Amino acid sequence: MKFEGSIFLVGGTGTLGQEFLKAAQLNDWDCDITVYSRGWQKQYELKRYFPDVRFIVGDILNFDLLKASIAGHDLVIHMAAMKHVVEGEYNPLAVIETNVMGSQNVLQACADLRVPDVIGISTDKACKPVNAYGTSKMMMERLFQQYAEMFVDTRFHLVRYGNVFGSSGSFIHNWMNDIAEFGLVRSTNPEMTRFWLTAQDAMELIYNSLSEPTGCTLIPRAKAAKVGDIEQWLIPEGIEIDYIGVRPGEKMHECLLSDEEGYRAEQVFFDEYQVSPFYRLYPAYFPRSKAGFTPRFSSSTSIQLSKEEFLELSGLAGDELHADNHS
Repeated sequence: MKFEGSIFLVGGTGTLGQEFLKAAQLNDWDCDITVYSRGWQKQYELKRYFPDVRFIVGDILNFDLLKASIAGHDLVIHMAAMKHVVEGEYNPLAVIETNVMGSQNVLQACADLRVPDVIGISTDKACKPVNAYGTSKMMMERLFQQYAEMFVDTRFHLVRYGNVFGSSGSFIHNWMNDIAEFGLVRSTNPEMTRFWLTAQDAMELIYNSLSEPTGCTLIPRAKAAKVGDIEQWLIPEGIEIDYIGVRPGEKMHECLLSDEEGYRAEQVFFDEYQVSPFYRLYPAYFPRSKAGFTPRFSSSTSIQLSKEEFLELSGLAGDELHADNHS
């Protein structure tokens, strides 16, 4: 995996964007990177570590500034999102503005400028959505598919995946804060399941999506873990767990590829993998006559991580979670 050319990261100060910057610096990628985001403070902090990266303070709702900033780039990766499920239930207008209207601004700017490739970052919550966030990301996917059908000079790609280890706002991240601040852990429901992958997995997925047909979504065959199992593996003995129940907008079990989408999905094989870890999801207008298959991993209850796999993927040393862990 080696990105090249002039790359524009929309919302690039988030967890995924920072991992992208680290990988580019560590592996000496032959690319010029521009980060576009509205967070002054995050940009100020990142400039110290990535002096060769260009930072632009701007909102994706500001179409003129966004388009002027994208001009001249070979690849745009759209990472910006209002992604908090619970907060999104109480603030759906903000979710729609950022995730739908903002995404359309990114797409239109790239189409106008004839940017060669655009990648959109989606989520498992866009599959059979039950909350404002998931619904907005489903609409983002549909926008990418429509633009892929309307414009031939730009290739529009999508990736869809679950939780990334180390991402801010994840429940493990929140558990660490709880231990540090309250000496206990607030959790939802031990039977809840979630998909997991590493930041490196996410990067590989994004990179491989560039070789996919325009309008298609690349989805990993990810593994999942129960919240109750993760509690047993990570939370130190003696730490109280306060169960608060499933919060507004949350699912008990996520899915990455639904049964209803199966007719337009197929396995994807890359040379470096013995078994296909990916699925290609064709656009919603894909002809039903070209039938695919019924997915066997539609729910996060299907393929479970073992304790050893989880600890290895998470990068956590030992069996317990402490306030100074960073995953």
